Formats: sequence, C-alpha cells, structure tokens
Amino acid sequence: MHRKEVYFQYDLGDVHRFPYADNSFDKIISLGVIEHFPDNEIIMREMKRVLKQDGEVLLMTPNKFSMGRIDRLFKQLIHKWNFGYQTEYSVKELADLCERTGFVVDKMFVDLRLSKKFDSTSFKIISTVDQFFNIFSKHVGFYSYVVLKKGSR
Repeated sequence: MHRKEVYFQYDLGDVHRFPYADNSFDKIISLGVIEHFPDNEIIMREMKRVLKQDGEVLLMTPNKFSMGRIDRLFKQLIHKWNFGYQTEYSVKELADLCERTGFVVDKMFVDLRLSKKFDSTSFKIISTVDQFFNIFSKHVGFYSYVVLKKGSR
C-alpha cells in the first residue's frame, strides 16, 4: 500500500490580510475563527483570494441553533464570557455569507458535539440538550459546517 506523506504548516498572522500570493493554497481549513470577527466578509474574501481555482475550504463555526448560543448569551449577561466577540451562524446563514463572498457551497451540514469525560458541566448539558432537539430538527447541533469551492466571480 502506498502512503502519501502529508505536510502541514501553520503561520500566525492577520486573517484580514494573509501574507500569501493570490492562488497559493489547494485547501484551507478554518475551524472556529470567523465568528470572532464582525467583519467576516473581509476574511472570507481573503480566503478566496489565496485559494487556488480548484481549491476547497472547510469552514466551521458555532451553530446558532444550539444551547451553546444560549450559554454564551447568559455568560455575557453575568460577565462570565471570556472569549470576546462571537456570533453563531445557522448553516444557512453561513452558506449565504460564503455565497455573498464568491464561494460555491459544495456541502453544508450541522454536527453535534458529543460530550467527553473531562468536559465542563455546561458543555455536558449543551451536548445533551442539542442531541435531544436534533432528534426533532437536524438544524440543531453545536457546529455549522460548509465545504466550499472557489467560484468564478
């Protein structure tokens, strides 16, 4: 069996202006980033700029239809939210943002976050409630995902 070697590199920098030439990357993975910026259309256009024409983006944000959102809003209300600015997206809102910035949405889906042994009590509650409501609506889940292709505009 032939094993393909995978090379992974990361750089720290400003997501509003990547220090890379146009059409530099085959794939971009962005997990839990754009929801922390109110000007995320700029970030999406920047991702599109550095993505090759046949490139692909995997993008994930917290889902608006999750108990995680209520947890954040409550913690902000009582001044216990330690993660700065954040917004959540339904999978449709995320897809709309991506299409507005010139991407073609290849796939979109919601995923549950299953609780783990060392999770906080609030994460365990969020996970359980999301799993319950996901039985009735597949829009409920902890994460919104889209898989994107670079469009021609």
